[in-house]
Amino acid sequence: MATVAFVLRHREKHLHPLLRSRRSLTIITMKQALSILLAAFALSACRKQDMTPPQADFFVEKNPYEGSFSFKAVVNRADVIKWESSDGWTSWDYNPSHDFTENGTFEVTLTASNSYGETKATKQIVVDDVTETGKAMIYVSNQDHGVITLYTVDSNGYHYHGELWGSFSYPPGCGESGGLTITLPVGTYGIHGIAYSMESWDTTVTITPDGCTTVQLF
Repeated sequence: MATVAFVLRHREKHLHPLLRSRRSLTIITMKQALSILLAAFALSACRKQDMTPPQADFFVEKNPYEGSFSFKAVVNRADVIKWESSDGWTSWDYNPSHDFTENGTFEVTLTASNSYGETKATKQIVVDDVTETGKAMIYVSNQDHGVITLYTVDSNGYHYHGELWGSFSYPPGCGESGGLTITLPVGTYGIHGIAYSMESWDTTVTITPDGCTTVQLF
């Protein structure tokens, strides 16, 4: 057996250099072909893996302002993203911010889509730091005292709001001309009216969320 091996090695050693070169060339070409095949298989696997809808998730951060939040999308293989919340807000930015105008629990949904489908991620956002406001209509029943300058009164003092120059024989609604519609945070306030003659009147008003309270000064 050793003799046969020696003879084969001896014959290979004495091969014509051109033949040895061709043999080496064949071996190199086969290696290259194998590398190309492996690369083709890898590319095919990647393409099959990418033929799926995108992945989607997001982070939420509370901003230091009333009702304000920031959102950061975490997506993969997405061509388009869209944000929606249950209060009607929408955005197509990757990292938007949104200011909620009232307290409550809201759903925020991120939709990521590509040519193979879409994926949704939804989270609930609790808003509890919005100062709720309401409206009040302040009016007078006659103009015997001329124009009335109106102030609201709270623990911080008097706050000018405008003038009453009309009168009503009925309780007017918020926004009607002649009376004065004011918007305030929810709570109870004093109302102080003073005429040019320096005659004055006082009453109170209680502001309710998103409501309109009608108050007759005199």
